[in-house]
Amino acid sequence: MLEIGREKIRRLCTVTSTRTCSSFTFSTTPASTPCLNKKSLLVSTPSTAFPTDSITRSSLKRSFHLIAKKPSVGPNDYNNMYPLESRLDRYFSTREKATRTQINSALRRLSLKQGFSMLELRDAYFEAAKRCHPDANQDDDEVKARSSDLFLKVTEAYELLRKYPRGDLSNSSEIDEDEYYEKNIISKTEEQFYRDAVYETLGMRAEDLEESKKCAMFRIWLAGGSHTAFHFNLFLMRHGGLAPMLGKKKITALIGEGKRRRRKR
Repeated sequence: MLEIGREKIRRLCTVTSTRTCSSFTFSTTPASTPCLNKKSLLVSTPSTAFPTDSITRSSLKRSFHLIAKKPSVGPNDYNNMYPLESRLDRYFSTREKATRTQINSALRRLSLKQGFSMLELRDAYFEAAKRCHPDANQDDDEVKARSSDLFLKVTEAYELLRKYPRGDLSNSSEIDEDEYYEKNIISKTEEQFYRDAVYETLGMRAEDLEESKKCAMFRIWLAGGSHTAFHFNLFLMRHGGLAPMLGKKKITALIGEGKRRRRKR
């Protein structure tokens, strides 16, 4: 597997007049709606070029040190609630072998029983994510932080159960994304609705968001508590969380062989 070079990560995460996280570069103006200033870097460099197995705690810490040291700029910037060290602890704890207690906790969080099907897991995750969405009238930073934290816990439960199909601790063969497509879990109607929502709400292509879901730095950034991260968390709560939401062919076409074949005359 390819190792993530320090210089490549530094370029991805350097903060100057804008805040960069993984594949995104956003305006840092607290009052403005987050907008995409640059195409996803993961389109030209797919997530497979950033394998999570090669990511270490020290490499991620170096990647985020500029963002972590950035001072608070207003009431909507509550990074201090989630220090970088705690976010790293959270990320790496989800990569360790699960215990029966953790499996049972994940089942309770998603209201599932052992022996669940793949479709039941996905539906339970979607419903749990929607319940995390705060009341529209709630504009308190602590409420926002709690809802984001709950959403991430629900996501961790979902991803843990994906690693242990049917809740069987002896079976750690993670559910592959191909299984979603092979069993037609993602309908064309659902996919189109998702594409429209991503573009209208986030001002970006759905493919860019799907690729970034696979990036470890993007995951840790979501837990940071910034105004922009909260904006993304709110969207994800209502639109499938971090589960795959696009058909495989349309993602691979974006990062595939590149040049189109010429027409024969």
